[in-house]
Amino acid sequence: MLPAAHPLAAATEPLALAELAGESWIQCRSAQCRLLLERAAAEAGFTPMVAFHTDDYPTAIALVDAGVGVALLPAIALLTLPEGVRAQPLATPRLSRHVLAAVPPADARSPAADAMLEMLRDAAASYAASFARERIRSAA
Repeated sequence: MLPAAHPLAAATEPLALAELAGESWIQCRSAQCRLLLERAAAEAGFTPMVAFHTDDYPTAIALVDAGVGVALLPAIALLTLPEGVRAQPLATPRLSRHVLAAVPPADARSPAADAMLEMLRDAAASYAASFARERIRSAA
């Protein structure tokens, strides 16, 4: 996530995370999210300079909109963006997110739990298809 006025906000190709090495970052506090940025940045050869911590996606987007910094957010956070924020896909490193569901064995599960698992599978497939379409658009 970049402020719309950022020089890379209008890039037509996916970005390398290393291109954002000198930026101020809005980072999550939760371990999984925080470690994702830290590991990706280390792979890209830098340590992120963190300006603000929040686990709330709308707050992170508002901070990007205000010019506080850039953010690495999952696709689910991109459903609605203000005019002052641009989402740019990353070329490298390639990142993924795993969502797990702890449920009883199939013979002990309720129909509601089975329905929720199906909804999670559908949502994951939808995001994967959306990501693939974005990659194809970016490569064209």
